Amino acid sequence: MAEAVRVRIHRHRGVVLLELPEELAEKAGIRGGSEALAWTEDGRIIVEPRWARDEALRLAIEGEKIGHIEPEELEEESLREQRRLAEEDGPRGTA
Repeated sequence: MAEAVRVRIHRHRGVVLLELPEELAEKAGIRGGSEALAWTEDGRIIVEPRWARDEALRLAIEGEKIGHIEPEELEEESLREQRRLAEEDGPRGTA
């Protein structure tokens, strides 16, 4: 687990503000004025820079593709893998 640092929390006009040390913010790719996604999980506040998800989605849609597979090839590979796994498991339902 990463080293924890102490942060300050402020209230301002009905909003709670979190004061992050600059080094911590830089490591996470967070800059003043940038957007982030935040949610709670097991009593913790998780903050993720918005660009991280946006960039992953952009690369998935627009990024250079390194391979191509036809649906038929994918189905053949799926069937081969299912047969292999069934052979590893052995017969089922017999005592």
